[in-house]
Amino acid sequence: MKSIVKRFVVASAPLVLMVVIACTGSAEGRTPPTISPDVFAPIPTPRPFGQTPTPTATPFILTVPTVAIATPIVVATAEPTATPSATVGAPGPEPTALPTVPPAPTATAAPTVVPTQIPESTATPVTTAEPTSTPEPTATPTVTPVPVAPGGVVLAFDQRSIVLDPALIPPQSIAAGVEAADFSVAATFGNPVSSTFRPYSHGVKFRESAGTYQAVTINSIGLVRYIVGTVGAEGEQDTFNEVIAFGITGLDTSVSGSNSLHLTVIDDRAWLFVNDVFVTQFTVSGAGIAADIELVAELENETQIGGAATELTNVEVRVGETAGFIVSGALTKELDEISRTQQTGPIRDSVVEAEFVSPFQRFLGKWSVGFEFVDPVTGSSNWILINNTQRWKHVRQTGTSGELVEIDTGTAPGILRGHLDVNRLMVLARNGVNELYINGIRTATINIDPGELPAQISAIAGFSPTDQKPGIPTQFTNYTVWSFGS
Repeated sequence: MKSIVKRFVVASAPLVLMVVIACTGSAEGRTPPTISPDVFAPIPTPRPFGQTPTPTATPFILTVPTVAIATPIVVATAEPTATPSATVGAPGPEPTALPTVPPAPTATAAPTVVPTQIPESTATPVTTAEPTSTPEPTATPTVTPVPVAPGGVVLAFDQRSIVLDPALIPPQSIAAGVEAADFSVAATFGNPVSSTFRPYSHGVKFRESAGTYQAVTINSIGLVRYIVGTVGAEGEQDTFNEVIAFGITGLDTSVSGSNSLHLTVIDDRAWLFVNDVFVTQFTVSGAGIAADIELVAELENETQIGGAATELTNVEVRVGETAGFIVSGALTKELDEISRTQQTGPIRDSVVEAEFVSPFQRFLGKWSVGFEFVDPVTGSSNWILINNTQRWKHVRQTGTSGELVEIDTGTAPGILRGHLDVNRLMVLARNGVNELYINGIRTATINIDPGELPAQISAIAGFSPTDQKPGIPTQFTNYTVWSFGS
């Protein structure tokens, strides 16, 4: 059996896995960046985050940070770089009560996006009283609504089997039949034999190009691996290079056991869940390479187990596409109202990101930013927010006029709150389970009732009536929504 250790190496060097990039703010008193007119329209290739945006609405290539791995145990040929681990906020007291005036979002509500700067002098009053008059916006919004969420299910079934044929060269697979670079796969793999009888592996294969491909697998010794494979010559087996191995607890390797795997890949980032538990975010190669997505069996081993079957259940493969992108914009506070971008079309699974610029120093008042998820049928809303008291929140409203209820909250010391500081917020949403990342750190798991999905998504600012002064804009950049369908 060929050794995994001598298998193909990605890009001639191991991936560096655990680097957390914290967004650093500008010095007090600097003039906020000029805001160009907003553009909200499908973009063929989403761009990763991390660079300063251009003043136009043209997408551009950005450097994407590698985020900390939850429990890595093997990295081929190199020692891992130490990175702070994700911190989960614990609930605590909140100095400001929930808003008494419901936001009342609707699917047709116009965004309050103001491309013109507000003079710095408007952000300096120390009084906490709301002004009696507010500056009027100097331009009408230029955001274009996205009527229908792209992406969607390309393969789904309740149960099928991959029966290993000794006459065939492994791996054997079930293909989605659709080429895609960005995708989400959920599947449960039944073990073909006992791990004490014969080794085995199964998983997801993707981005095959020019004779190489990538895969995430579960094997019989209880490891989850990210590997890169090279297609063997005719009649020969593939060879592999193990890039990373993730050690997790709770894998079932018994003869009757099974394990679920959920993998989401966008650009050069991947998020992995095993048995509904988050394992890690890691970096993959081949951003933009569209290829068939395959569920594979007997991927890493040179011996077949003739007639053994890998049972696949609860399989769903979704293709990811960009539902909206705004290179730069501003959300201007109106009295007792939430400022929001135009809503997307209904989306069930999504990845939502934006970089929000702090509008003023903390002693001048409170600000809040985040994302809004609205059920287009009932009008019920869920908000995932951060604020400059260094807290995150999940707030829910039943219907369009129900009471606002704080479902969950916690501290997030990584939130930057100086004037012009930038906080990068991301939510990975899959069937109501939302993984919240603040400045690259996985901070909390937030649950939304799946019955309130699919939802229309907006970026927001000034959630509570006391969050931010009327007329003051919150600038944002690189607001991107990836859709995995409705």
